[in-house]
Amino acid sequence: MGAETRTYSVEAENDGELKEKYEGLVAEACYEHGHGGYTGTIAESQGLTITEQILSENEACDYIEEHAEKWENSLAIKIRDTNHTYLIGGVYSS
Repeated sequence: MGAETRTYSVEAENDGELKEKYEGLVAEACYEHGHGGYTGTIAESQGLTITEQILSENEACDYIEEHAEKWENSLAIKIRDTNHTYLIGGVYSS
């Protein structure tokens, strides 16, 4: 089976709010695509790893491409020069 890299932009003021936004994304993806596997969405994520990285949006996309692994946690990266924007992404089975 294949895999897709996807990213989601969210606004969060702290780690707790970031985790809540992640859980909301997962719940929405499960609702829209079901609870089975191979949706190609964040519904396939096993959890959230908040990185220490602060990158541009393009750099964050590249970081996710290089470091995220299928069947593992999504990665959250703070976007440089923004107040509270994070990019959440991972490699999801499809």
